Amino acid sequence: MTTPKQLNIGLIGAGIGGGGVVKNLTRNADLLADRLGIRLNLKWVCDKDEVKLKSLPVPASFCSAMSGIEKAIERTAHFVRNLRS
Repeated sequence: MTTPKQLNIGLIGAGIGGGGVVKNLTRNADLLADRLGIRLNLKWVCDKDEVKLKSLPVPASFCSAMSGIEKAIERTAHFVRNLRS
């Protein structure tokens, strides 16, 4: 089996919608890669509420307060999704 291609994702917003996206991307990473033929790689998450960021199942280095939007865009080469909470 070959390694799937990779799509880097930066997520702006970690509320109900964005938080759900993060949980599904992290919990179902292998299943999604098998089904899509490409690995969805969560690289960065931004939100104005730092409490929401701390509750996510990702390393703290993946998260930033809204002031880090530029970093999110810079670190994600392919895709940025805007979800408002």
